[in-house]
Amino acid sequence: MKKTVYSLMIMAAMVLMTACSTSRQLAESQARTARLEQNIDSLTSRMNAISQQMTQMQEQLKGLSQQVSSSKTQIVTPTPSTPTVQPVTPVSTKKWDTSYLRGAKASVEFGGKTYKATCTITSQWDSIVVISISLVFGIEVARVEATPKEVIVINKLEKEYDRAPYSEINKQVRPFVTYEDLRTIAGGEMPSVAENGVLRYSAMGKTVALAIDFQNKPIFNQPVSISRLDISRYKKIKLLK
Repeated sequence: MKKTVYSLMIMAAMVLMTACSTSRQLAESQARTARLEQNIDSLTSRMNAISQQMTQMQEQLKGLSQQVSSSKTQIVTPTPSTPTVQPVTPVSTKKWDTSYLRGAKASVEFGGKTYKATCTITSQWDSIVVISISLVFGIEVARVEATPKEVIVINKLEKEYDRAPYSEINKQVRPFVTYEDLRTIAGGEMPSVAENGVLRYSAMGKTVALAIDFQNKPIFNQPVSISRLDISRYKKIKLLK
């Protein structure tokens, strides 16, 4: 009898323990479900916030696109009278370091008159071209001093000069004046812009035609002395006016 009662007590305890364990598992499961629902709610809130941000970004992009389209329609096209292209000096292979050319016969046509002159040209490839112009008895009456940045034209008879960068000269002169062309002349050749051996420059409705007869060949890569003229006592004028 006692064993039977003892067995029943053990079975009851086991049932009670099983019930407690099941109840605890159920509570834990409910807690996990609650946490999962909270995570889903938090994720949903974040998704909604991201969606709102994307909508705002799309509106901002649309506004920027409209601004760009509006700015494109406001671009002003430069007038034909304003040159928008400047000459680009071609990259040429260095042919010599120094050049000295004397006795070149030049014929200049300007204003319906023709002037005969003798030119002496001294040059250093990278830095300067000096063209000395003499009319009679070898007396220098004018000269051109050209560097890669500017050109100086000097009238020794009138003690006047003008100097300007190529960008300013080429606002009015056609074809464009370049240091490369002047260096080509110093090398005993006419530049590619010359037609039939004559170089013609037009500006302000006037044309100057220059033809050079290279009677002597240049002397290359020999020591040369290049002295620039002191123009401090000369009057500055504007040749292109």
